[in-house]
Amino acid sequence: MEREFIINGVSVGHIYNHNEERVAALIPEVLSEFKFRKLTDLDIEDIYALTLNSMPSRYMQFGSALTIKEEEVGDETVREQIRKAIERVIDNPR
Repeated sequence: MEREFIINGVSVGHIYNHNEERVAALIPEVLSEFKFRKLTDLDIEDIYALTLNSMPSRYMQFGSALTIKEEEVGDETVREQIRKAIERVIDNPR
């Protein structure tokens, strides 16, 4: 899904952080470890944002000749960042 971001007439909505998909895919798995805790929609959004903010960005763009070689963070590291975010949200209810 392309987002509508325009800079000087150039659409940049097709550039996205590759980790967004990975974090969204792994959150339900990690949340199952915290069944004892009822989380609100806002809690889930906070967990998603906190997790992404704790990880290095991996921006992708389609059709570019530019390739950046960068070590990808492993799924277990992503899960650990999700757990930390969940614990932070649980410890700081609003």
